[in-house]
Amino acid sequence: MKWSLRRGFISALGVCLVVLIGLYFYFFEFGGLERIVIGKINSALGEDAAWDVTIGNIGGTVITGVVLDDVTVSRADSSGRLQVLHVSHVAASYAVTNLWNRQFLFETLHIDSLDLLVAMDSNGKWLIPTLPGSAQPRGRSKPMFAVDRLSIAQANIRAVRDRDTLTFDDLTLQASIGTNEDTYAVEIAHIGCRSSLTSGELVGLSGKVTYANGNIVFQDVHLTQDDTRIKLDGSLALNEGATGGVNLAIDNLDLGELCAIIGGRLRGMVDINGRIIFADGHITGQVNLGGDLLFAGFENLFVDFEYSDKKLVFDTLYGTVFGDCGVDGSGDIDFTVKPENYHLNAKVRNFNLRQLIKDSFESDMTGTVELEGWSFSNADLLLMLDVDLFESSFDEYPLQRAVGPIGITTDSLWFPDEFCVDYFENSFRTVGVIDYDDEICLDIDADLRNLDRYRGKLFIDQPGGRAHSSVIMSGKTRDPDLAGWLASDSLWLYGLFADSCFSSFSIDRFLTGREGWVEVELYDGRAWPMPYDTGYAKLHLDSQLVWIDTVGFSNKFAAFGSKARLDQGTDPWKVSIDTLSLTVLERDFYNRGPIVINVDTIGFDFDQASIGKAGSMLRVDGRTDYDESMDLSVLVENIPVASWLYLYDQDLDLNGYLSGTAEISGNFDNPIFGLTGSIDSLVYRDVYLGDLTANIEYGDTLVRIDSVQIFSHPGVYAARGSFYTDLAFAKNGSERLPNRPIDLSITAHDNRFDLVKLLLPSVEDLQGDFHADFRLSGTPSEPHLDGEASIRNGRLKYFDLVDTLLTDSAHVTMTDNRIEIEGVETYVHGERDNNAVVSGVLTVKALDTLHYDIDVALPSEFPFKYELDDIEGVAEGEVHIEGDFPPQVTGDLTLLRTRYRTEFATEGEGSPLLIALYDEDSWDLNLNIEIPSNFWIKNQDIDAEFSGFMNLIRENNKYRFIGELEILKGRGFLFDKTFRIEPGSKVIYEDIEYPDPRMDISAITRIPVVRFNEEEERSQSETLCIHIQGTLENPTFSTCEGDTLFSNEDILPLILANYYGSESMSAGRFEERVSQLVSSQVSQIGTRQLQQLGVETFEIDPTYGDELGLRGTRVTVGVYTNPNLYLYGRSAVSFDRGQEVGFEYRFNKAFLLEGRRDEDELYHMNLKLRWEL
Repeated sequence: MKWSLRRGFISALGVCLVVLIGLYFYFFEFGGLERIVIGKINSALGEDAAWDVTIGNIGGTVITGVVLDDVTVSRADSSGRLQVLHVSHVAASYAVTNLWNRQFLFETLHIDSLDLLVAMDSNGKWLIPTLPGSAQPRGRSKPMFAVDRLSIAQANIRAVRDRDTLTFDDLTLQASIGTNEDTYAVEIAHIGCRSSLTSGELVGLSGKVTYANGNIVFQDVHLTQDDTRIKLDGSLALNEGATGGVNLAIDNLDLGELCAIIGGRLRGMVDINGRIIFADGHITGQVNLGGDLLFAGFENLFVDFEYSDKKLVFDTLYGTVFGDCGVDGSGDIDFTVKPENYHLNAKVRNFNLRQLIKDSFESDMTGTVELEGWSFSNADLLLMLDVDLFESSFDEYPLQRAVGPIGITTDSLWFPDEFCVDYFENSFRTVGVIDYDDEICLDIDADLRNLDRYRGKLFIDQPGGRAHSSVIMSGKTRDPDLAGWLASDSLWLYGLFADSCFSSFSIDRFLTGREGWVEVELYDGRAWPMPYDTGYAKLHLDSQLVWIDTVGFSNKFAAFGSKARLDQGTDPWKVSIDTLSLTVLERDFYNRGPIVINVDTIGFDFDQASIGKAGSMLRVDGRTDYDESMDLSVLVENIPVASWLYLYDQDLDLNGYLSGTAEISGNFDNPIFGLTGSIDSLVYRDVYLGDLTANIEYGDTLVRIDSVQIFSHPGVYAARGSFYTDLAFAKNGSERLPNRPIDLSITAHDNRFDLVKLLLPSVEDLQGDFHADFRLSGTPSEPHLDGEASIRNGRLKYFDLVDTLLTDSAHVTMTDNRIEIEGVETYVHGERDNNAVVSGVLTVKALDTLHYDIDVALPSEFPFKYELDDIEGVAEGEVHIEGDFPPQVTGDLTLLRTRYRTEFATEGEGSPLLIALYDEDSWDLNLNIEIPSNFWIKNQDIDAEFSGFMNLIRENNKYRFIGELEILKGRGFLFDKTFRIEPGSKVIYEDIEYPDPRMDISAITRIPVVRFNEEEERSQSETLCIHIQGTLENPTFSTCEGDTLFSNEDILPLILANYYGSESMSAGRFEERVSQLVSSQVSQIGTRQLQQLGVETFEIDPTYGDELGLRGTRVTVGVYTNPNLYLYGRSAVSFDRGQEVGFEYRFNKAFLLEGRRDEDELYHMNLKLRWEL
């Protein structure tokens, strides 16, 4: 039993084994599996389907994996059978349990040598096999499908639509795929292929793409092709049009290749970084753009845009384009029209037109631009701009502002309306057209109010002044014709200046073969250092030749004229001067032969260029270059200095005859020269100085004096040493004497002082034996002196003093920056004991700044007498002079005796002395002047003695007078009247700027009158006392207080005509009138004559007392025997009474002792004291 069972089991197992082996051979060895799979696939496609699938071989374990070989999918149609798909090898690995559970999860899926054809039929449908629809069992989910590692090698794909074929060859793929219900995800590790879309190779594609329910999501999708790099992140909803957003970062995107795929006419290579949003057929985004797009270059441009209906709108454009051009604006592009139309409204910085249009002009423009353009192709490009630019340049010409319209194409630029350009004060207006390669026609009007703004910015390096010009440019753009005129009221050109200028010109082919003429008129200017009144030049241009028909300059002292030719066809150029004439102060100079100057690319070469006349010559050899360098030899023979120097400086009156040689090198800013020469008969302002010889070297601003000597015959002046000075030829107004070391040794010996009298006009005569030997060192701001100077037997005569000041010896020593005056004594002839002593220090703070600290002492009666006015006197006191020039003079002076015999100035006149003392550099004064007495003013208006005090102040050449003068005694003369001035009358100066003092004067005179009554007519004299107040220029008159006989209205008739209006009183007798007139004139005449004898007072009073007639006349005579003692006597002409004699001795102005014996021989003694608070 057991054996039967065992044998039955073994038999059943054998049968099973045989079946299995049979199934194995059937499925795997005899193609059974292939036939089953193919049958199932074809059955799924349908019995009538045009598609047919074949599999060459199926291998593998089936349980863990399967291998398919030679899989082919073909389609049959009326023309035959077409192979759509062929795969040489497919290998897949999986878990069979997943397949059993309808989860198609593959661990690996490898496809090798795949060829795929995708075609579109005539109905526009892609030919793709589809499975017949079958209802999904209710409640049953869709099977899962996933491939962890999908790899495809050597795949070739063709897509055919109409006559257009798209190919992908040698495609390789590394990816993973997964689906779950309606969600599909692909994560690509790598894709590489060659495509007919691009010229290069797609070397890399990676990233993850997920699709679910019509939504697609991109995650870290990277695409690499040649130099192009693309990264995408974002999502799109594809249900009804594309909506969503994509973040993208693209480097080196070739827009031409992209448009070949998607359509369009864009070109260029760009970098894009930003976000693009798709919604309802609109595309918006914000991206940063760099690279080249169409005709524009972008460095870093931020773009906020919107695209819809073939219109692209830029809400924001900000960044850098066209090289270094900054832009901030907005614009749009309309692709619905042909050619495209676009607009831009932006602020730009540093825009270069040549970056936009290759053949246009170099420019640098900043400002606001409104642009409208058409077409992106060079052939049809048209740009219309309305600009408002500032701080810009165009074709190397600077402009500060430019406003107006501009039209631009690829071959021309034009100004349809007036285009305005301003550069600071200068403005230009232009209209016309410029064809880059053909013709130009521009009408330019220029108002050049400040040409200094163009210094260093034009082909003319140093323009200046003002001008107005009108120019027409026509002809070829590369070589235009130029015609127009220029007028100026102030023009600088290099070293040439004109106060007025007019030029007209017409030149064909201005830049190359110039032909035409130029005419220039100049007025009131300077030709380099020489001034001129008129200048004129006329030139003809004929290709390489410039004929200078005439050029000339002239002023009232000199005239220059020349004719020349410039040949630009030789190398070097040659300037041939046929005739050259120069007339200076009626002295004629001319060229002694043709002068040829070679002009090359670096400068001028002179070969014995000489001018002169019989006995004198100036010759120049060597060269000077455009960079202002020099290498010149100059020979001078007997050239009159005044003639040439006057052209440079009309205020420097120097004459003589210059001879010598000079070697000049360096450049205009830093010349180097050696000079050996002499000036015979050197004259300065008509003063003969002598003969000068000099041997000097100069370089690097240092003057080295080997020797400079002036022989004044018999005097000798000599100097040697060094000092710094800036003798640059090209500088105007520069600091000629820098603050650098000085080292000069100076000696002088002379007894003629003609130059001193010239430099100090107040010195009329100076004599003596002068010696000086000192060294000057330090710097101009801190000089040092070491040495001494002296004069013996000196005689100094000032023009306004009668007496000559004498000194036996005057000696000064110089130490550091101090000049010490060692007690110099001066005196006048015959007054050796009455001297003035001068001592103190002069401090040389700088070469142009002298500080005074001088004391002048007048210890005893020092006499003075002015020559311009009759003023003399004796003074003593002390004066101190201190301060920088002009210094201040302070001190206390006492006028012991003064005689002022000058008439008072009338209106419109001034004192000759005060006029002579007036000078803009007059020293400031603050002098206290005390006048004890014996100060007499004697002229036709007054004869009186004064006492008092004055403070005389002068600041900035303005005088101030403070003080009070008391009249001690005297008379005043008015018409034919003699007034006796009452002692105690005053003249008061109340801090006034002009000597117009206030007066408080009482004066008495006698008026002869006749009284009438019923019985008789009786003659008698009456006393008229007037009180003078007001000021010297505006006096007022009134009767004295207590005078009841006359009123104020009677004063003028009484003084002028001896007329009195009272019925009982008259002044009508002829003999009485004659008597008074004669007596008054005799009194004045006698006074003037007796002054020559030293008499101070001489008075004749014909009406002294109550009687009329000459017998009652009194005569008074007074004299000062010394400055303080005054003696006088008075007596009647008839000698019928005794004489009155007396004295006055004034110790000072406040202490007076007075004694008198009257006519009755009675003696009187008075002591007067004045106490002032």
